[in-house]
This record gives sequence, structure tokens and C-alpha cells, in this order.
Amino acid sequence: PAVEEIKWTARPMGEGFSGEEVHWAQACLYALLLCDRDKLPRAAVRLVYIDPEGVVTTLVRERSVEQLREQFETWAVPYVRWHTMEEGLRDARLATAQALPFPFPAYRPGQQALARNIYVALRDARHLVCEAPTGLGKTAAALYAAARALGEGRVQRVFYLTARGTGRLAAEAALDLMRQMGLKARSVSLEAKEKVCALGEPVCDPEICPRAKGYFDRKRQAVADSFATDRFDRETIARLCETHTLCPFE
Repeated sequence: PAVEEIKWTARPMGEGFSGEEVHWAQACLYALLLCDRDKLPRAAVRLVYIDPEGVVTTLVRERSVEQLREQFETWAVPYVRWHTMEEGLRDARLATAQALPFPFPAYRPGQQALARNIYVALRDARHLVCEAPTGLGKTAAALYAAARALGEGRVQRVFYLTARGTGRLAAEAALDLMRQMGLKARSVSLEAKEKVCALGEPVCDPEICPRAKGYFDRKRQAVADSFATDRFDRETIARLCETHTLCPFE
């Protein structure tokens, strides 16, 4: 019995080409499924590469079901660990957002009505246009309503857009206040590429920018390290990217 994974490739396949490990991994997972389904003790795993000229290169590895299962576990354990962390964050967000009190001792005039209308719009997936004077506390009202909607599972993520940097700072401050009240939720402040580029001028060519070259090889560890914090403002992202030589914008 054999599993055959066929790949079209533009890459030249000269002497010593042994196939891409990610392709072997894909084919080995299929082989394990086959062995489990048909109660097979072993299977052949074939990678078939076809280049633009139609030349076919076939590579074969023989694997026992024990070897396939051992390989699968080495790939599955980090995947399960990753999703366990994600589920833990999600559960904490749901529980703390649902129990979150309003982050101030009392509502300002009109603020509670604004928060209530925003919550209903989120709950019912409706559009809402509001007009309110400066000083009413629109940012806190909107983010509090969004947090409660998150806690009830009405929405999975919230985008809060501002026209100026001062609006971003106000939103970050409101979230910080809610975190002091017990909210466990992650936030990321997105900014223009030109503002956060580590080179000063975005030149996203791996041959020029060391942060673009090998980006995806380093990204996974950086994201894993990011689980230790909830607030990703410009400075936090810059420090994380400096440690792992990554592009802050990406």
C-alpha cells in the first residue's frame, strides 16, 4: 500500500534533491490515516514532483505505522499546546468580560444610553450611527459595550478605528482601566507601515530587509512569546520584534 502526494514545482531538482520536509510531513499524515483505516502495519510514502517541462521525479520512503504515529505526535503536540493556550485565553476573556462592571463609579449623562444602544447593535448585528458631544465618554461607552458583547459570545473580535493618535491613546487607556477591573482581553494597536518600519522606509524585499528574510521561520516563536502579555501597543510590538528580528507591521 502506498500514498502518493503530487506536487508541481518550479524549483530545479538536481542531484541530491530529497524533497521538502513539509511535503513529506503532509504525505506521512495521509499514510497514517490510511494505515489506521485499513489496519496496515506499514505503507510506502511517495512524493512526486513535476516541473514546468513535465519531468517527473519520484521519491519514496517506507514507514511502519509505529514510525508514522511517532512522527504525527511530534507534530501534534505543539499544535495541541498552541490551541490549549488559545482556549485558555478565550475562556478567560469570556468569563472576565461577562462579569466586567462599568469602569467608572457612575455614568455621565447620556453615556449609559450610548453604551446600551451600542451593545444592542452588536447583539443584533445591526448598524448604529451616533452623534454625541465631546466629554460624554464615547470611547469608554463603546468599548465597555463591546467587552460585554465579547463576554456573551455575540462577537469574536472588535475593531475600534480612530482618526488621530489621540483617539488611539484614549482607547488604549480605556482598555487599561477595564483590565484593572479584571478584564482579560488582548488588544493590538495597528498603525501604518511607514510609522512602524524599523528601517525608517519600508523596503519589503528579503534581499534588503533582514526582518523580511526568514520572517516565517521566526514568527511562530515570537507569537508564542506574545502569550505572556495582553496589551500590544507600538512599544510592546517593537520590543518583541527587536528580540526576534521581525517586521513590526507584519
